[in-house]
Amino acid sequence: QIRLAGKWSPVCGAAPGAIAVACKAMGFSGASSVVEAAGSGWSPEAPAIGDLSCTGSESSVSECHFERGDDVYCAPSEAVIVHCSGHGDTTGRGPKVPIAA
Repeated sequence: QIRLAGKWSPVCGAAPGAIAVACKAMGFSGASSVVEAAGSGWSPEAPAIGDLSCTGSESSVSECHFERGDDVYCAPSEAVIVHCSGHGDTTGRGPKVPIAA
């Protein structure tokens, strides 16, 4: 999930560069090559962020391109689950995780 406008949201569709940026922003050394759909039962909330795309050189996902709100057509079961490598902090308390409103 990514924080957008003060609210956490699942993400629907993330390019490999976006996954690398998200993992690094949480302090991980990088991302594994595995990205999967959440499937049913993971979150009842429909994603408000979609098509997250980064080159991989950004320092935060807020510098990346993404669709938001009504432009995202995705079921909760289509949210991505990302696997990061190394050790990091997934609590979302770090200053690099939120996206500015």
